Amino acid sequence: MDAASYVISTTDYEGEPIVLTDRCYQTHVSGWGDSDKDTRLRLVPQLCKVIQCPRMVIPDPGHAGRRRYIDLMSDPGISDHLLAVVVVVDCSVTPREIVTWMSKRSLSVVSEQLNHPRAVHGEITPQPSLYLFPCA
Repeated sequence: MDAASYVISTTDYEGEPIVLTDRCYQTHVSGWGDSDKDTRLRLVPQLCKVIQCPRMVIPDPGHAGRRRYIDLMSDPGISDHLLAVVVVVDCSVTPREIVTWMSKRSLSVVSEQLNHPRAVHGEITPQPSLYLFPCA
């Protein structure tokens, strides 16, 4: 795939290239409900920040080779609550590809993993199940 077919091309905290393909982008911003489409469009400018400097990175449950990059943000246009921005990346392909992105009003998606015995706080070690990063 050539660079012209990427909506986003960046590197993550490990220096790995990550892209959002035009095909994935078009799939996620068309054919969905209007409110979901609007939310996804509002999140696109945040995707690079989430990938480059996530608060958390966890495996995507039920999808081997995928990771969830998570950060927090506030956007009154989406919600009056603090939101978790979740970017799901397929790490089994080169370059790594964003397969979906969303906002969540709750961190319940990761809450039980926060105290997991393999959680890593403030550092990266080989293959932990969860990375936690200090606030940037």
